Amino acid sequence: MPDVKPFAWFLGRSLSTLREEMTPAYDRLVQEIRGRTVRLSVDAEPDHVIEESGSIRVVSTPLSFDVEFRASRPVLKALVGGRLTFLDGLLRDRIHLQGSIEDLLVFHDALQTYLRGAVRCPSMPGLLGEFEASAETPP
Repeated sequence: MPDVKPFAWFLGRSLSTLREEMTPAYDRLVQEIRGRTVRLSVDAEPDHVIEESGSIRVVSTPLSFDVEFRASRPVLKALVGGRLTFLDGLLRDRIHLQGSIEDLLVFHDALQTYLRGAVRCPSMPGLLGEFEASAETPP
């Protein structure tokens, strides 16, 4: 049985991949979330994304946050894989968002930047596959 990789593992690796393979998208993402903390919960596993000194850090310690995003691994995989739009995820209650209107608009733009960059990273499909496979159990 494979070890289940936490969401923080995938998030950290995906941000590093974005920084290395699609630097303009990473730099834009840093600018978009500047000064905000985003709480991302995938399968009830909360992690926080913060921008500091021109880079993005992922921390698992509880922090106050400006935006909260909650979804499951399959929803995340569909978003990153381009099979689900952000709007469809919200309308189908597959994504939960909380925050002020201004912060949610900033988060939306930042998420779109991340996803547009991620789908263009050659290493992202393998990374996403490794993350998804880590949660699967053998028959």
